[in-house]
This record gives sequence, structure tokens and C-alpha cells, in this order.
Amino acid sequence: MRVAGDSEFALRFPSAWLGTLAVPLGVALFRRFLPAGAARLVGVFLAAAPFLVWYGQEAKMYALLVFLFLAAWGAAERARRDPAGWMELVLWAAMGLYSHVLFVLFLPPLLALAGRKGLGRVGGLLWVAGVLGLALAFPLWRWQVGQVLRWEGGPRLACGETGFPRVAPRNSLAMLGWGFAVGVWGGFPAWGPIPLAALMALGAALGRAGIRWRWLGWALGPWALLAALSLCRPLFVERYLIAAAPAWFALAAMGWARLPGRWLRILALAAVLGPMAAGLGVQAMVPLKSDFRAAAQMVARAYRPDELILFHIGYVQYVFDYYFRKPYAGTWAPATNVDPDGTPVDMAWVDAQMRALVRGYRAVWLVYSEAAMWDARDLVRQWLDAHGRLVERHGFVLVEVRRYEGLPP
Repeated sequence: MRVAGDSEFALRFPSAWLGTLAVPLGVALFRRFLPAGAARLVGVFLAAAPFLVWYGQEAKMYALLVFLFLAAWGAAERARRDPAGWMELVLWAAMGLYSHVLFVLFLPPLLALAGRKGLGRVGGLLWVAGVLGLALAFPLWRWQVGQVLRWEGGPRLACGETGFPRVAPRNSLAMLGWGFAVGVWGGFPAWGPIPLAALMALGAALGRAGIRWRWLGWALGPWALLAALSLCRPLFVERYLIAAAPAWFALAAMGWARLPGRWLRILALAAVLGPMAAGLGVQAMVPLKSDFRAAAQMVARAYRPDELILFHIGYVQYVFDYYFRKPYAGTWAPATNVDPDGTPVDMAWVDAQMRALVRGYRAVWLVYSEAAMWDARDLVRQWLDAHGRLVERHGFVLVEVRRYEGLPP
């Protein structure tokens, strides 16, 4: 940031750059296993998928995860000629683990891709690389295991609420398919994901033996692991599985290549690209992202030092701070679905938490966005409405700002 600055362009550029690099990298890798036309089609899907375009514009790690998985697989392919590729694979995989904790779900399919026939004499190096990878990731492994297992007279699953909604496995798979086929827009007709899923199933059934099963494991294995984990501890969000997108598109391209006749291929391609084009169009023309720029600028014009800015949900403060750019008193509103021990809370618990937060402030600004994830009953806003006087209310895209006075001293 010292070199490039902290402009919006500078912060978003790495995602755009890595998302763009993933297209030729994916084509080069899949060209080893697919006909040239099908490999190019994977590149079209990688470039046109609204889900990948959306996260290729954000200052987050999701475009990076796609690139890192492809780079790690590329390193494994290189290792068939040069044993140094195994060390490169370990480094790419370690970067993935430290970029997002759930990248661990992609290690089994990555190892399956790396373990194809042709290892020759590098099996020992693979073992060394695996040990080194575990060593590099050891601090993270300890944290991850602690999120899933507890030692209470023996290992037990650490089940409980997380703030994420519980999503049935069937629904989570449908949501993932919708994301890869249509994107983040939910207004397309319900058939949107069907063409992509149908081509993917055809590729899994009739595609090249051996590699199709590894790609299917890459496409669905991380989802199956996350869905199973979420039955105990809800964690499912589609973007966490974004690195599976190339496998979905590769299987679909494999299925497309098996279709007989030029016109059938054209119709199938149009059926897949139609929802993608619609999703891209809406993402380009309709405001869908939270407008914290306008919200922060409005608050900055009216904020006074004896006022509190309360964020609900809390982590939106990081985006708000980027645009606010001056000192202020701020804190996170309590998550009211469950308390820190996982026990459901009541309004008395919320009352005690809120009184402690607002004590001593003349007014409170509530910056409200995505709050239902942590406050499904809207208890924080109910408490503010009951104990304070609403004097200002401003609406922005996916963000609401309220100002309250007269709260308990």
C-alpha cells in the first residue's frame, strides 16, 4: 500500500488481476485433459461467470483462492517433470490456508489431482513436501481443529450456533449452483442453473475416465465437507467454495464436448451463457453492493465527539472506516442470536449489554447492514427504539443509518 496507495482502485486491483490471470492459467491446465475447444470454453466460463466477476472486483481474498488452487495444481503437474514442483505446490497451498481458513476443504481434491499416475521417483519428495506443508500450517491447524473439536473427556464435536443461518445440504448445493450459473442476483427464473448442472452431470458421466472423478471430487467434495460440518456448526456461505468453480466449468465443458451435432452444442452453450449474461448485466447496471461511501460521508458531516457510532453487524466497521477517515468513538453492537457461550439470549441480556455500550454518550449513530445474520430478532434496534428518541434516519443501498438521542445515562 505504501507503493500503490489506498485508493479503491489500488485495493481492488489485486482481485481483478488475479481473477484475470486465472483465466489463461485455467485454460492451460485444462487443455492437458480436454479438446482445445472445450478448454477454451472453460476459459469463457471463467471470464464470464458473474460470481467470479463479482469477487474479482472486491478487496477480498476470494479471487485469490481460485488462483491459488489453480497455481497449486499447476505446480503438481510441473512436478511430474521437475521434482521442485512439489515445493512450489506446498507454498501455493500454504498461501491458500493462510488466506482463508476453509481452504483446508480443498486439500483433499488437490492431493487427488496431484496423486495421478506418473509420480515416478518423486513419491518421497511428495511425502517431504506434505510434512513441510503441515509444519508451515501448524498454527492454523491448531486454530481450525479447536473450532471443530473439543476435548471433554475425549474428542467431541464443537457443535453450536455461529451466527450463520442453518442451511440444509440440498439447499446449500442449490445455492452454490445458482452462484456459479447466475451470480449474486436472485431475480433470474428458477431454471437458471439447470443447463450448467446438466452439462456438468453429462461430463461426469461420459467424460474422460479417471480425471472426471477427480474433477467431480474437486467440484463437490469441499461442498460435501462444509455441508456436513454445517449440520453441527453452521458455516455455509457460497463464496467460501469459490475455488470449486473451475471444476464445475471443466465438467460442463467436458459434457458439452460430448454433445452430438453443432446446433445442439450451440443451443447448450446459449442456455448456459444466457443466465450468466443476465447476471453480469444486472451486476453492472443495478446497485447491489452496500453503499458505505455515502453512509460514512453523511455521518462524517454531522458527527460530534460526544456521540457513539454503533455498528450492526460489527465487521462492517472496517469498510466504514475506510471512508470515514477521522477519529470517532465506535463499537460493535452485540450479536443477539446466542451469547458467547452459544446460549440463546433474551431481551434482559440485550438490555444489560446495550446500557453498558451507550452509557455516557449524548447520542448514538446506528450503522445497520446485514444485521439479521447476527440479530435475527432485531433486538438491538428494538432496544434503541424503546429507550431512545429517533431523530434521524437515512437509507442507502443495503445500509441504514439512524441517530438516537435521549438514551439511558
